[in-house]
Amino acid sequence: MKRGYLFKTAVVLAVIAALYGFIETLHQWEPTRIVWKRWKAKDPYRYDKINPIYLKTNPADVITIHSPADALRVRRALIGSIWGDEGMPFGRQPERIERDIPLGEDSEPNNLGGMFYAAMANLAGIDRLHIAVDKIYTSRIFHFRPRRGNNRLVIYQNGYGGTGTFHDRKELIAELVSEGYAVMALNRPYYGENGDKAQRYLPRFGWYQMHSWRLLDLVERPMRFYFEPVVGAVNYANEAYAYDSIDMIGFSAGGWLTMVAAAADERIRRSYPVAATYPLYLRSGDEQSPRPHYYAPMIHAANYLEMYALAAFGGKRRQLQIFNRFDRCCYSGVKGKHYEKAVQDTVKAIGDGGFQVLLDETHARHKVSDFAMKAILADMRDGR
Repeated sequence: MKRGYLFKTAVVLAVIAALYGFIETLHQWEPTRIVWKRWKAKDPYRYDKINPIYLKTNPADVITIHSPADALRVRRALIGSIWGDEGMPFGRQPERIERDIPLGEDSEPNNLGGMFYAAMANLAGIDRLHIAVDKIYTSRIFHFRPRRGNNRLVIYQNGYGGTGTFHDRKELIAELVSEGYAVMALNRPYYGENGDKAQRYLPRFGWYQMHSWRLLDLVERPMRFYFEPVVGAVNYANEAYAYDSIDMIGFSAGGWLTMVAAAADERIRRSYPVAATYPLYLRSGDEQSPRPHYYAPMIHAANYLEMYALAAFGGKRRQLQIFNRFDRCCYSGVKGKHYEKAVQDTVKAIGDGGFQVLLDETHARHKVSDFAMKAILADMRDGR
C-alpha cells in the first residue's frame, strides 16, 4: 500500500511539474505573451489604437522649424539650455585613459562581464575613459576596439537601473563588435561605473551626497551631467581615431538621452532611440517619464518634435525611432506613428536627412530585440 501510494504521489507530482513547465514555457513564448498582453489590457488604446484625446493635437502646429535658419536657431537655444553661454564643450577630453583593461574573471569589481568580454569575437581590447564633467563627478566610458574594424563608431547609451547597466547589454555590444564597429558604452549619471555618489558642498545647503534625481534641483546646468560625457566621447573619437562616422544607440531612458544628444550635436550622424521617447502631447495623463524629460529650460528651447527633426536633419543624418508595441514597461502602442509624417515633412522642408518610426511587434518585453538590432544594423550599412 505504501509503495502504491508513493508511486501515485510521484506520478501526480511529475504531471504537475510537467504542466507547470509547459505553462511557463508557453508564457515565455513571445506569440503567447503578445496574445496575453492584448487580452489582459484594460485600456483599448494601449496597444492597438491612438486615444482620440491625443488626436486633438496636430503635431505640425507645434513645430517652429521651417527653414535651415530656424533649425540653427532652435539648436543654439537647445545647446544654451544645457551649457549656457559657454556652448558645447568641444574641447572636453578624457582626463585619464586606462588602456587594455584586464578581462580575467577576477580582474574587474563585481566581475563586470570580464570572462564574456575576454571571449568576445573580434575584440582587440577595451579602454576605460574618465571624462570629468566637473571637479567632483566623472563619467567612465568603456571603449571596445575591434580587431578587424570598419573605422566606424557606435556610442551605446544605457538607461536607468531597471534596465541594468551596459554590461547587461553585452550581447548587443558583441554583435556590433563582430560586425567591425568600435563601441563606446555609457551609463547614466550615478549608475554602474558612475555609481559613486560623492558628496559635494552646496553653498546654500552644505555637504550633500548627490543622487541623479537631485541634479535638477541642486546643481547649476544639471543637463551637463547627462550630455557632456557623450560630447567628450565624440571629441575623443574624432581626435584620437578619426572614425568615418559616429552613430548612437540608446535603450529606454538612454534612448531619450540619445535623441537629445543627436539633436544638439550634429557630429552624431545616425541615432536609434529604442523604447525611449514621446513628445509631450502624447504623454498627457501619463506622467511615468522621469523628471529630466521635463526639464523646463530644455523643452522650452526645443520641444521634442523639434529635437526629432534636429537629430534627423543634415547630410547622411537620420533618426530611426523603434518602439516595442507590446512593451511591458513604457512607450507601448502605436502613438509614434501619429507624429512621424509631421517630422518627416519638417526634415524634407529644411534639407537633407531622414526620419522614421518603426514598431517592433515581435515580442512583449522592454528590450532591444533581435528584430530591432537587425533593423539598426541594416540602416547603418545603408548609410555608408
